[in-house]
Amino acid sequence: MNERLKELAEQSGMEWETQSWCWLANPPHLERFADLVRQDERTSHSKNIDVTDLVLRAKAEERELCAKLCDLFAKSSANVPSRYEFMGESAQECANLIRARGEPSPAFKNYLDDNWAGIV
Repeated sequence: MNERLKELAEQSGMEWETQSWCWLANPPHLERFADLVRQDERTSHSKNIDVTDLVLRAKAEERELCAKLCDLFAKSSANVPSRYEFMGESAQECANLIRARGEPSPAFKNYLDDNWAGIV
């Protein structure tokens, strides 16, 4: 039994019997001990959870899934007639943007400036 459990056992009213090397307890003591252990577990787990880290990981996973969808579209667009070739290139650039967290490549910035100035 670790030190924390010994503390909780004593708090519940249990007593250590040195001659028989066991804890003396009646049902109310055991119920109180179980409640204390449960409460201690909840408290220790809530201290160990870093919500910010969970959110950041979830965002990164979602971002990667979106980028993979764009990759799939780009690959599937490779087999369409050449006049639709830009769709695959755009999808690939979207995947790159998603992965870069919104920072476009210099080539795509030039494309936007040349073709979409004032719109985007």
